[in-house]
Amino acid sequence: MSCMNTNIIADPTLAASIAEHWNRGPVVFRDVLREPLFNLDEFMRGVKGTAAAYIKDPSNRAGRIFVEGEVIKPSQIPSFMPRGDSETFPEYINRLRSLYPNDFSIILANCEAHIPVVRDRLTPLLHGLFSRVGYPVRRNHACIYAGTYRATPFGIHRDDCHVLMFSGVGRKAMAFWPRPYFEVMKHLFIDDKLHARATDHIATAATFEIGPLDVLYWPAGMWHISLNQGTDFHAALSMGIYHRGSNAESFMALDFLPRVSAKGKLSESERYDELDLDGYGASITSNGQVSAEDIKETALGGFFEHWDRVRDQLNRSGEREYRALAMLVSSLSSAGFGEPFTLSSGPQATVDNSMVQCVTPEGLVTSRARDGVVVGANGKVLFYGAHLLEIENTITILRGGRPVLVHEVLESVDESARPVVGGLIRDLLMSRAISIVELASA
Repeated sequence: MSCMNTNIIADPTLAASIAEHWNRGPVVFRDVLREPLFNLDEFMRGVKGTAAAYIKDPSNRAGRIFVEGEVIKPSQIPSFMPRGDSETFPEYINRLRSLYPNDFSIILANCEAHIPVVRDRLTPLLHGLFSRVGYPVRRNHACIYAGTYRATPFGIHRDDCHVLMFSGVGRKAMAFWPRPYFEVMKHLFIDDKLHARATDHIATAATFEIGPLDVLYWPAGMWHISLNQGTDFHAALSMGIYHRGSNAESFMALDFLPRVSAKGKLSESERYDELDLDGYGASITSNGQVSAEDIKETALGGFFEHWDRVRDQLNRSGEREYRALAMLVSSLSSAGFGEPFTLSSGPQATVDNSMVQCVTPEGLVTSRARDGVVVGANGKVLFYGAHLLEIENTITILRGGRPVLVHEVLESVDESARPVVGGLIRDLLMSRAISIVELASA
């Protein structure tokens, strides 16, 4: 029977074990995975996807590259670009080794954008963990650190996130110091950045090494650096979990302003283009005074129109509750990942004759708001304003986890509700909250 998620967790107590050590210091969990979180082919897929995103938009900084501890020059970027879709991992790495034999590192931020299976494999574990320690208030940050480097190129540092590390390829060694250790050494800080050589402090560090079947956890605020022996290629994924945040970040995440279109409706694809201004003009009034009424006739007049549209949007009945719940169900249903970077292709027209299954029940969350039902589907927020009971009952059925025939679900509701329920199932497939099960193997 086909499944959306590949369950790689060999130790069913792993989530509980991590929760027991939460915020207590670094710890390694040995041989808790059935297989590595990602392999070389999947890493290469991430490299190609990140490169394609950069070519499309050079301001995209999802990829960072260092050579011998220094950020590469713009002229070196082409050498790290894959040679088309056909270039294999061995060909790619051999080419880089010939150009940079001593030390290079490749960082792929938000790597689940191009390797979505990483998200699928981690989601059940993270749900189990977060159900015990609480869900993060900011989006998880999945980042692959790969290369032949001996030490983290940006030196000893600390992050404001908890981290789960998985070594997909090779072995990974990390050294840690508690927060107070360096804070008393004021002479090592320049502009609040630590400048300390790992070799001078390694004797006081707690060091850990993990292989492809292990998981390393460390809490937020610990000083750390990666230290590796030899020049063998290695690649590890760090899952940054931002367990603490602020109300200001919550408001920024709502992102109302750029998505309110000229028609007063939300447009998911609209960005900041409507806010571009060519200039205010050299002189707005002849007497040197400016009033709100005056600037309504200038290029800034669009500001007033946009403000009115935002205000009208926010003043709708139940809008505040809807916005807060939408933010919450996105995080809860996605185990902190947020909306998927990569959605599934449109489901087949024959979906009504299919069998579907939700392999991660926590990935479906519902709530009532704005006279409708808000559905969190693996991070995708869906809203339905009709046939609310049928929507909620369908979610309850799917959360049961067993394979369900779509036509039986449709036949269980009134004929008038079938188009809405059928649309719900297609939306859930698109978000990868449920998957189609092969009938022959069910």
